[in-house]
Amino acid sequence: MSVTEEQSKNKSSRLKADFFEVLVALGICDYYNLDNPVLLKEYTNLVWQLKKLKDGPARIDEQKERAVLAIPKIINELIGSPIGKERPIKVIWVGRGWQKNKSLSDIDTLFKSGKLVGISLKSTRGGKGTQKNIGAGKLKLYLGLDVTDEIKAMWTQIRNELAQYGGVLKKLSTAGKTNIKKNKYKFPIIQKIGEEAGKNVQKFAVEKSVTLFNGLLLENKKSFLDFIFGAKEKKPLLTALVEEETVFTGWNNNFPYSSKKNIKAVLGKEGSTKGYYICVEDKPIIRIQASFTNGIGLSAFCERAFLS
Repeated sequence: MSVTEEQSKNKSSRLKADFFEVLVALGICDYYNLDNPVLLKEYTNLVWQLKKLKDGPARIDEQKERAVLAIPKIINELIGSPIGKERPIKVIWVGRGWQKNKSLSDIDTLFKSGKLVGISLKSTRGGKGTQKNIGAGKLKLYLGLDVTDEIKAMWTQIRNELAQYGGVLKKLSTAGKTNIKKNKYKFPIIQKIGEEAGKNVQKFAVEKSVTLFNGLLLENKKSFLDFIFGAKEKKPLLTALVEEETVFTGWNNNFPYSSKKNIKAVLGKEGSTKGYYICVEDKPIIRIQASFTNGIGLSAFCERAFLS
């Protein structure tokens, strides 16, 4: 089956993020004269994968340019930090292992003393990128949000609508969720049905999240924000964002909500049913969007947090 434009775009986005992270990791290795054959192998593999995609060569050039901008700023931050006075002995690309490691770090730098400094990287064409993907389990833990019934109703709607089309789609309506999801590119109508059915879940989650968050004790509100910002990281964490040609950096020990008492969630300014804001002293610091991990209505539900 041929790769659709949407598949290519999604894969390209994932690969360019990995490529940017590996480029920065290699840049840190070069500065400190550290050999890292594992990173070089990852670099070669990512270039090979990107070149197979329609916009791959352009993505490669774009991320190389951004890495050139980011690396000196990151090096200066590392040198300027107390731990940076030591010499790092290893650079580790965490990659997609961040979920397993429960960290926001994309790169870990290991120093002679045994201490680690994490680096969270974002490269965007506009906006500040995803700060945190919050899965259904964490939403239930921190907010008490449970969308189980809404997800069941969503899938009932998806199956009922597929059945109405007859033929192959009717057969798919009784298949497993994975089978339905796998066929969304072959039958684009599946994506359309899933997106429409998922809107009810999004609307419910957004409105319920706002209510639940505002009903939390202050310390629990801060715990949710701590989780989003990585405030409880056991290691210092440097965030570096490259937006077009501008680089922003900051450490995870300076949070705008730590000493504040006026923290609340509000719906989007236009009453959006897809997202809400968390405000500190009436200033938005995080925008959270009710979403799905890959394909509205067809993949696992989550909420995505973006720096505001």
